Amino acid sequence: MKRISRSYPVELIIAGVLVLVAGFIYFNRQYLADTISVWQYEPSQVMESLAKQGGLNSKGNFYLFAAKPTLLSSVDFSFHCSTKDASAAVLGCYKDDRIYIYNVENDKLEGIKTVTTAHEMLHVAYSRLSSADKDRINQLLEKEYAKLKNDTSFKERMEFYQKFEPGERDNELHSIVATEVKTIDPELEEYYSRYFDDRQKVISHHDNYITAFTSLQNKSDKLVKTLNSLADSIKTRTKQYNRSVSDFNQRVANLNQRANSNYFSSYSQYETQKQALIAESSQLSSTSRSINADIKKYNKLKTRLEKLGSQYEELTDSLDSTIVESPDSIKAD
Repeated sequence: MKRISRSYPVELIIAGVLVLVAGFIYFNRQYLADTISVWQYEPSQVMESLAKQGGLNSKGNFYLFAAKPTLLSSVDFSFHCSTKDASAAVLGCYKDDRIYIYNVENDKLEGIKTVTTAHEMLHVAYSRLSSADKDRINQLLEKEYAKLKNDTSFKERMEFYQKFEPGERDNELHSIVATEVKTIDPELEEYYSRYFDDRQKVISHHDNYITAFTSLQNKSDKLVKTLNSLADSIKTRTKQYNRSVSDFNQRVANLNQRANSNYFSSYSQYETQKQALIAESSQLSSTSRSINADIKKYNKLKTRLEKLGSQYEELTDSLDSTIVESPDSIKAD
């Protein structure tokens, strides 16, 4: 019996391959686009260092470098990233498939660029999640938010995002929880291991630069309490001292008047009252010196508080990525 051979036109085989290739490209177009971006991007040593310091793994690096992250000065950064709220410190943004990071140069805030870099990378990663993955991760993020919502500053921060970036709540939570919250749900921790070899590295950097602010704030709060207590004491004691001095002066005048009018039956009677007033005068002088010493102490503490305020303002100013308006044009005569 003869075997019947079947042959397929070359054109049909090629067409089938092209369909498969087209399908692969369509369903993997974002990954392919990211891969091409990574190939085209040459990270600087600084950017590689920021990624390493943040504990990113190969996938985290992939999403970071796919967005071609760039460190920018305030002028260039303000051109790409802006906020509708002038009081907000914007340190990074993910816009038009690019990551821009403000180049904070204050050494006391070392680590802030590392955290910002990881934060923005996670925006890229979130945008690449499937709808099913997003739904699952969003539920886990909302559980974490329920644990954090009693923190006033955190709640206000999320309200800011709600106001100026409506619809981005879970997207922001996705970045914030990963880079700022030390202990999270094990399932969410496992999810973040997609992007981090060691997530605690970025948490450590976050805690370090936050400490720069909290340390100054705690010192300021302690000084304010001391100053308020000292001010109350000075005020109360000064009021009492002034009354005592007024009463003392009146009694001295009475003593002198009685002495001049020969009121006393003997010199010893006069001398006894005189010595009592002298002793009282010495006590009043001691009280005066004590009050003045506390006033000097108050002024020194006030100066120290002002210095702490200046240091806090310096840190805050170093986070200000906004630029002032251009100066007015010089008018010709």
